[in-house]
Amino acid sequence: MARVPHPPVPLPPIIPSYPSLVRPSSPNCPPTTEDHISALSYLKNVRAAYHAGSLTGEHVSAAVLYEHNIAQAMSSLDAAPPWFFPAINTALLPVHQRLDIMEQRLDVMKQRQDRLSRLCALAWNQQAGNGSQQPFEIVLLPDGSDPTTAPLNLPLLSSVAAVDGLSAEDCTSYVQRYYPNQPVPHSTASGKQMILVAIGYSGF
Repeated sequence: MARVPHPPVPLPPIIPSYPSLVRPSSPNCPPTTEDHISALSYLKNVRAAYHAGSLTGEHVSAAVLYEHNIAQAMSSLDAAPPWFFPAINTALLPVHQRLDIMEQRLDVMKQRQDRLSRLCALAWNQQAGNGSQQPFEIVLLPDGSDPTTAPLNLPLLSSVAAVDGLSAEDCTSYVQRYYPNQPVPHSTASGKQMILVAIGYSGF
């Protein structure tokens, strides 16, 4: 689509009572930087004459309006036409829909990967004894997060001894997250046993 031409910016009116004030030359269409500089220079001269008592406020207003029109015409040169953004949004709609589908598929893949990671860690821990010779693997929480990283930063459960060494607070945190729908037992020893079951220990 061809660019709609801008109408030329009209010059400020001639001031017969002040012939020494030179008006700017007719601006280009569209205006250039030189046209804007000329408009600013004219405005400066008009203001000086106004402060000297040679011109009125109406003359200053006309000069201000001319400078404003020049600046506005320049700033609108690269502005997108009104139809542009709606058309772009319509054209990009299929792309956004595909991205949404891809994001859903990635979420499903991550869930499957988390489940596989949990199963592998549980299988390893079941045959690792008490973890003293073969350290336990980290078993992800039901939501797929790693309990040993931020924001939880819980102790690494690499062995039965590591579980036995948990503080009451850390024990409660592990039980709450491995068993989100179950009450936390009053006994810390019972909580640690639940944790060992959750990470796959089978040496009871």
